[in-house]
Amino acid sequence: MTLAPASPALPRGAWLVIAIEFWERFSFYGMLGILALFLTAAPAAGGFGWSDGDTLALVGLYTGLMYGLPMLGGLLADRVLGARRAIAIGATLLAFGHFLMASPVVLPWLLGLSEQRDLLGGLTRAGVPLGYLAPPATLANDAPLRLAYALQAWGFHAALACLVIGNGIMKASMAVLIGDLFTDADSRRERAFAYFYLSISVGGFLSEIIVGFVATVYGWHWGFTLAGVGMLCALVPYLALGMAWLGATGQAPRARAAPAQVDGTAAPRIALLLALAAFVCLFEIGWFQLYGSWTLLMESGVDRGIMGFTVPTPWLLALNSLVVVAITPLLAAWWARRAAAGRAMDPLTRYAVALALTAGATALMAGVAGGGRGSLLLPVGAITLLSIAEIFIWVANYGLVYRLAPSGIVTLAMGSWYAATLGLGGWLAGWLAAQWPHAPGQFLVALAAALMTGSLLIALLAPRLRRRAATLKVALTA
Repeated sequence: MTLAPASPALPRGAWLVIAIEFWERFSFYGMLGILALFLTAAPAAGGFGWSDGDTLALVGLYTGLMYGLPMLGGLLADRVLGARRAIAIGATLLAFGHFLMASPVVLPWLLGLSEQRDLLGGLTRAGVPLGYLAPPATLANDAPLRLAYALQAWGFHAALACLVIGNGIMKASMAVLIGDLFTDADSRRERAFAYFYLSISVGGFLSEIIVGFVATVYGWHWGFTLAGVGMLCALVPYLALGMAWLGATGQAPRARAAPAQVDGTAAPRIALLLALAAFVCLFEIGWFQLYGSWTLLMESGVDRGIMGFTVPTPWLLALNSLVVVAITPLLAAWWARRAAAGRAMDPLTRYAVALALTAGATALMAGVAGGGRGSLLLPVGAITLLSIAEIFIWVANYGLVYRLAPSGIVTLAMGSWYAATLGLGGWLAGWLAAQWPHAPGQFLVALAAALMTGSLLIALLAPRLRRRAATLKVALTA
């Protein structure tokens, strides 16, 4: 079902999906913004006391799976569930997973009540890193403490599993459901995608400020719990208003509602998507350093003091979303003026600019890794450049993938796009950074060089890719 463009206003269903995305991203970025800090914090400070290498590897694996599994979720939605049920199931698992992230505190505390013993305090005083699936040998002679350790670790990993599975089921369906609310000729679709993207940035900004503050002042488990509350704010309105505001849109699996494209263009379309995805993946390797190596550098290598107040690291992360929200309208107006003058900037040009900006941001953060306590201006400048790069590369992506995807597998294509860009890029970001845990400066210099090389490469390949898109009769710019 699509809605006819009866008025310039977006339909209520579009605003419902945008609101759900806002709260889902609030919970996601709130949790991701404190994850690396929680893992590296000492047990006495409520953390797990992990090494930088183990932390970066887990953050990379988590982000990789968060964006890799939507490929399977998209297939499940296309062929079995339909977008609406996929979102309901995924959001439920996400809410449960966020609340379960508090289990490292809650489960040992509950066990301690039954044992009439402070097992949570015992774990923090044990002198061992927490959260690993295999309890350390030093706890072998203390069965209750060993059980508390196991409950804490398994609860934490079960929470991560719920989060990646829930996100995988619903993620691809969100953008597709927005697109399905409009006909192909309805210009409001691109505007809806723009608001959809804006909701991600606003949700990310507020979550870093609020969740970061709560976690820093009241404890990590309260930050994780607040992220769960945000997810409930997405799930409850969706279940209550979905039928009235969305009608039949997204109810049936797409594979039943629309036959797969069999006109011979499916394979070339997918090939073009994969070529574009390679450059976006490279960008994501640079972007996800924000929540990995950059987070750890800002926590330990930057003087964050301003007039006696120490700026929490999650608040610096919030600068990313703030810049996106503030700059996106300005860039959109500039792009519109260029288009009106016949000089539209297509996604290929934007990709080249984005990769160059990310290279510059990465080089600035390499300066932070030089030793001592770096100036706060370095990460502020780096995050600003990275955020502008994000606008260049992502604003047009949702509509581009929707237009390029073969009919009948649009949700699968969107999920595959997430997997090939955010998923693979997120995992590689953590894995590569973990190979240089003691030399982050060298790693960031090498990454900056790779990003600049990617920028030059797509600039050289752009004419060929544009000709290929024209052959497929696909407009790169809406």
